[in-house]
Amino acid sequence: MLNRRKKQLISDIFSHPLFFTIIGVLILILIGIPLVKNIKKQYAINSEIRMLDSEIKDFEAKNIELKNKFKYLESDQFANEQAKINLNYKKAGEEVVVIKTISSETPNSETVNKTLASANQNNETSSGDTVNPVRWWRYFFY
Repeated sequence: MLNRRKKQLISDIFSHPLFFTIIGVLILILIGIPLVKNIKKQYAINSEIRMLDSEIKDFEAKNIELKNKFKYLESDQFANEQAKINLNYKKAGEEVVVIKTISSETPNSETVNKTLASANQNNETSSGDTVNPVRWWRYFFY
């Protein structure tokens, strides 16, 4: 009889609707936890993909800009501009115009004396009158 009651009790527990509800909720929880973790991972991966895509677009734009700059640096136009600026070249038929700015200050006698002294020094160093060691001395110390 005791054995029969145990069987009846177990049968009643398993056939009760509350038992199935609890089992169903436990199954949903066991399935839901990994599902939520996977959704979080997927969201993180998607946000990283978007960030990397934006970096790729930035690098592609920079790459295009650098290619255009490289093409310009290889062009004849750039070579001509640099020759004009750095080497003072001009094309045939071009006229060179030099614009000097006029300072608002009038030169004083000290400035004029320094300018004349440097001009005299340049004339002496360019002429063959002085000895080479004297030229070096003047170059470094005057």
